[in-house]
Formats: sequence, structure tokens, C-alpha cells
Amino acid sequence: MADNGTFFAIFDVLIKEVERAPSLKKRHRVLLSEALQRSAAGICDRYAEIRDDAKINYMERGLDARLDRHKCAAAFIIAFLEKLDIKDAALSKTFIRERLALQAGFIVLGAFIGKDKDASLAAFLDKNNGFALPEIIHKTRQKYLYIWSVELRYLKEEDALSVLPLAHELFYLESYNKLLAKTRDRRRP
Repeated sequence: MADNGTFFAIFDVLIKEVERAPSLKKRHRVLLSEALQRSAAGICDRYAEIRDDAKINYMERGLDARLDRHKCAAAFIIAFLEKLDIKDAALSKTFIRERLALQAGFIVLGAFIGKDKDASLAAFLDKNNGFALPEIIHKTRQKYLYIWSVELRYLKEEDALSVLPLAHELFYLESYNKLLAKTRDRRRP
């Protein structure tokens, strides 16, 4: 991330999304907005630690390297999972932390796509209101986001969250959206 202003702008977007989420009770919208505001600085600090660790361990130039957008978004998701302080016990038992972490990662990834001038994908994301998630092809009633949230919860409980596998998943999500964008462009007369 470029600076704290950019970082905290992500929180502003998330808070606005939480405040207008029709699927959340008003009480939960208030609790989550407060949790986001209360946790922002801690998440920012943890993100910087994870980012620097990823640079040292995975990048040839170390701390001088620039992380790609997938690793940045992955580091943000992990920081979010570790530092979002949801005080309400009932709410914290849901997968809301994981869903918000993923949403934050999608915002980061989308911001980098726009910044990196990937115009066709950025236009697709704008028109689609964010990333399209794949449909589940096997027989299940669970959606992609739910399954990903369960995976993140399990990895966090096992202390097995890692930037590289999560960045890999984000890369494939971006690739899926690029394919959808190209397919839809071909269908236009």
C-alpha cells in the first residue's frame, strides 16, 4: 500500500458497505462499524509486518521489492483476520470476520487493478460491482464465499495462514474475472 491515507480509505469503503448491508441487523451493522474503526490501526500495523515478512522471505530484492497486488491483498486479508476485534460473541461465531477480510482483500486487489491500468478488467469490476465469484459445480448448497470463509477460519485456528497460497487463490479469482470480462466483450455486437 502506498500510504496510510490509502490504507484507511479501504476502511471507509468497508464501513460504508457494512452500514448499508441489508442482510445485517442494524445492531450488527453498528457493532461491525465500531469494530472496523477500533481495529484499523492494529490491522494497518499487522499488514506492514506481514508485507515486510513476505518481501524478506519471498522476494529476491527483499525489503526493496514491491509486492505484487495478489500478495498485498493476501497480507491484508491475513492482518484483518488476525486483528479485527469483534466484541460480540454471537457475531464472532459467524463467518463475518472472514467475509469482511475477503471483501477487504477484494477492495485492495481491485484498487491495484485500477492503479495498474488494467482498464478492461477494471471496467468489468465496476460494471459487476466487484469480483464475480465462481459457481460451485458439485452438489452443495454452500456458496463459494462461504466455503472460502470456512477455509480461512480453519487455517487461522490452525495458525496456518500464509501469504503465498492466499495470493495464489486471489490470482485465480482475478484470472476468472478476466476470462468473464473477455467472454462478455465477445458477446457484444
